[in-house]
Formats: sequence, structure tokens, C-alpha cells
Amino acid sequence: GRFAPADSWRTVIGKLLGFLAGRDEILPIACQPTVCPAYDASAVLPPNAEFTAFRRSARWFSREMLYHFNNETGIFEGFSAGIDEFGHQSLMPRLRGDCLGESSSVFALAHLLLDSFSAKQDALGLLKTLFGDKRIRDLDPASNTFGNLFFYEGIPQVYGDDNSRSCLGALLCEELLQDTTYAKDILQVAYSLWRTTGPNGLREPSLGPQSFQDGQTWKTYGSRNFTECRPHYQAWHWAFNLQMYELTGDERFRDHALSAMRLALEQFPDFLWQNGASGDWARCLLPFAFLVEIEDTAEHREWLDRVCRQVLKHLDEHHIFREVMGDPAKGNYPSPKSNAEFGTAEATLLQQDGDPACDLLYTVNFAFAGLHEAACATGNPEYQGAADGLADFLCRIQAVSDSQHALHGAWFRAFDFEQWDFFGNASDNGWGPWCIESGWTNSWIATILALRDLHRPLLCRAQKEVFRALAPQVAEEMLHKE
Repeated sequence: GRFAPADSWRTVIGKLLGFLAGRDEILPIACQPTVCPAYDASAVLPPNAEFTAFRRSARWFSREMLYHFNNETGIFEGFSAGIDEFGHQSLMPRLRGDCLGESSSVFALAHLLLDSFSAKQDALGLLKTLFGDKRIRDLDPASNTFGNLFFYEGIPQVYGDDNSRSCLGALLCEELLQDTTYAKDILQVAYSLWRTTGPNGLREPSLGPQSFQDGQTWKTYGSRNFTECRPHYQAWHWAFNLQMYELTGDERFRDHALSAMRLALEQFPDFLWQNGASGDWARCLLPFAFLVEIEDTAEHREWLDRVCRQVLKHLDEHHIFREVMGDPAKGNYPSPKSNAEFGTAEATLLQQDGDPACDLLYTVNFAFAGLHEAACATGNPEYQGAADGLADFLCRIQAVSDSQHALHGAWFRAFDFEQWDFFGNASDNGWGPWCIESGWTNSWIATILALRDLHRPLLCRAQKEVFRALAPQVAEEMLHKE
């Protein structure tokens, strides 16, 4: 089995053994966890630590997450947080649109950095499934959500952030592989999101069949402003809009992004938060970095610096990003207030602010991507140092195991940086401390490590000609039909 945190369990077992031995003391226990961080907190990392971490992650993706079945290439969501008596965790096998697109970039990068031909074929296979499988994408031209990706196979909810992250991964994949097969599909996703977002650029968290009843259509949502600023659901959609503006030149994408970002700055940093206030701050980094890369003005740099400062002040001297819950009254999933509430809903990894937990599902992963992009956009050595520090930390806490091969090379959701162990408040009933998410967590950490090796940003520019040729027709089809 596996027990966490390991030091506490050594104390418990040592006390029990002392009691059984008739001794009023804690007997020393010499044991090594079967799954542990790759490096201790004080270890000197080898010069190639980041490359090694990426290679270990890419091999984990190929070995544990990728599947080929019935002429389909797919990616599993990851592993659930529950641990059985043998130390195993259950696979989460259902297809998710976001995991497919996000993971495709890891395989494209493995092709480039690890010289893997099969990784290239796998990357393209993932995109084929992503954009062509009706279980996870709305392929009905008459539908109000035509073109969009679904939350899960069989659950036709459309989340703007999931669609955006998936397409950002797919865009990077195609640019790295110099392939434009799915450019039109990406445009369809972008315009479908645009037409169901109000003029102020803030999207509703999700839309589904229940959203289009009583005569409501995509035009209803395209003409009606949503008033809540929730970066958890919206910030990477702002980034995707800016990415699409850069590729297409269509100012409608820019206008939506800028309108939403200005509204966000009016509330920053006191948002309505989802799983922790720090997660919403972290997600804001990428769109503001993209904006500086696309339109480098003094005002836009000031905006980016404001967001970066909020994140940087919560990094410690080792560049560890401690999770911050914030005002519980503004939280959708705060810590449980009683034993009866424990395990009844999603929850932050904290019981209270100040707990030494990091969240790699909702915060650190997005901060890593955003700080990398901020450094690329500005050349600011402070941003670069923060990204370097997070890279160092993430290399250290990658899971390694000689016996639990399914976990070797992955990153868990939770990490306790004082006990140096995979641990946090276990109240979340869906994605607890030991869950492993292929898309949100592992794909972005691996992708940014690889982009650092290539000395390039996430923002894609190489395929402008193709996108600008296709965009007018796709926009006409998506925005002007009844």
C-alpha cells in the first residue's frame, strides 16, 4: 500500500510498534515510499534535469495514457485520487476533448526533442480523434454549439476554457509538425466560441442542451453580456482569442479579449474564485503575456506587470507557489466547514490559508505557462527567474517509482512543500490530492519544459497565411447563417 504523508505514518506505525513491544517510545521505522519525488528539496539538480523530466513525462504519456483501438488514437484522462491496498490508482478512461488537444503538443514535442517518429503519428492521430469524433465534438452544422468540444464523451457541455486550452495545444502541435490539416476545425471552434460570447467578452462558464430552450439560440448568448468575471472559466479563452487574432487578423477576436481583460483588471485580484484564488491569478498570466507579444505597448506591459506582481509575491525564496484560498465567501469550492461537508463536493487543497500545499491541477501548471510566456514577451529577468524557479521545483516533484510503473513520470495534483510529499486536503470528491490529469496538469508542465528547451513561446505565428485565407469563409458560415 501507500500512505501519506510518509513521515506522519512512520510516527503512527512506530508508536504502534512501541506499544506492542511494551515500550513507551516511538520506534524508528526505516522505509522508503514506493512513489516519491524525483529529487529532494536540497538536492543539486543535474544540468539536464529539465530535459530528463520532459523525457520521463513523454514516455509516461506514451506508455500509460495513449491508446490505439479500432483505428482510433486516444488519450486517457488520467488516474483518480483513490489508492487501493496494493498502491494502485484507477484509470479514468473516458475521452475528454481538452485532454486530447492539450496532450497532442507533448507528442509533437517528443517527435522534435526525442526524435520519435511514432510520436508524430500519435500527435496527428490525437488531432484526428479530437476534431472528427462526434462523441466529443459537436459536428452538427445546425447545432447552436457546432464545432465545439464536449466536456466528456456523452456529456455535451461546452466549456470555453476547455475548448480554448485544447485548441492552443492543437495549434502548437500543428505548428511544430508543420501541418495545417485541422486549421479549419480550429477556426470553427474559435468562431463558435465567439458567437456564444457577449459583446463584453465574458463567457458563461458552460453551455449545453439546457442552454438553448425556450427559443434561445447562439444569437441570444452572442448579444447578451455575462456579468461575472471568472478567470477559471474565461482567462484562457481571452488568450485563445488573442491567438486567433494574431493568426487571422480578425479584430473581433481582439475586441472580445480586450473588453474582458479590462473588466478583469477592474476586479483584480478579488475575483469570484473556483478552487482557490491563486488559480485564478495564475490563469490571468497567459492572456496578458500574449497581449504584450502581439501589441507591445507601455499600457499592456503595465497590465501584465500588475498580474505578474500578484503571482510573484506569493512565490517563496525557492519559487514555490503556495496555494491561496482567499475569501471563502467568494469561492465556489472552499474548504469544508464541518466533517459532514467533507468529501461531498470539489474542494481546495487547503483547510485554511497558510497550509503548505501547492496545486498542480489548478494553479502551478498555469502559473508556469504564464510566467514562461511573460518572460518571452518582455525579456524581464524577474519573470524569467520565476519561470526558472518553477521549472526547478517541478523537476524535483515529478513522481518516480520502481514498482508503481503507471505513476512513474507523472505529476500529481497536490504537493506539500514542508513535508516534501504528495499531500493536501483530501476533501475533493472528484479530483483529490493524488489525482493525475493528463491534460490540465501533465501536458502543460511537459509542454513548457520542452518549449524552454527550444527557446520559444507558446504563441503560434508560423501559419498565419493559411488561417487568414480560411478565416473569412469560416466566419461567414458560422456567424451569418440562421
